[in-house]
Amino acid sequence: MINRSYILVLTGLVLLFNSCSTKNPLSEAEVKRKAFNIAQSFDSTNIEIFRSWSYVPRGQAGIWYRNSGDSSVYRVVYLPQADSTKLWVVGQEEFIKDFSTEFPLDTTLWRIAFIRDKSGTLKISGINNNGKDAFVASNVNQDSIFPQSNPFDKFEELTNLKDSLGFFGVQYYKGLGGLIEFQLSAEHILTYVPDINLIEQPFRKVWESDFSKGQWIKKNWNLRKLDKPIDNG
Repeated sequence: MINRSYILVLTGLVLLFNSCSTKNPLSEAEVKRKAFNIAQSFDSTNIEIFRSWSYVPRGQAGIWYRNSGDSSVYRVVYLPQADSTKLWVVGQEEFIKDFSTEFPLDTTLWRIAFIRDKSGTLKISGINNNGKDAFVASNVNQDSIFPQSNPFDKFEELTNLKDSLGFFGVQYYKGLGGLIEFQLSAEHILTYVPDINLIEQPFRKVWESDFSKGQWIKKNWNLRKLDKPIDNG
């Protein structure tokens, strides 16, 4: 598990940094301001949200991952637009459980799209297991599908939190001692470290070396700059 998790960290960073724009790079002062703001805002009592949710930027809209340990049980693209808001869901079974939806599980669909207009009316479509578009329903009141917990509200909340904190992506690694990595730029990584001793050897030495190149801006919080930024191509 640890070896797999370490590979996932490196792979995740490459993917995340490749998505980060360097057209308007942040100054060192701006990066530190963001890092201090996150570190001041979260500790062991309230950082649970980032153990539950990871975010990877992808083009126009990023992907929210619902975490379960080092795996994800479903993923969602949330895209607000002028006249509508879209949710694309992969992993509908756990999504349905999470939000107690009235939408029936359809195993013939590998992706579901919920499109909400300004009146709260939904159009539902999908892509089936053969990769073809599938119409599901239209003119559906959102409250009839989401009577208890509305995912549109949840992903708006998560996205607003991400934007207010100013990070590009965030990843949780249970198998690496519960590290949480915030990508602040193509060069800067802020890491929440619950306890360095929770990382098993020999990987602890690797992380201790990485953290020594950065700065402990607060207890459990390390900010470091990569030797070379990832080439965005």
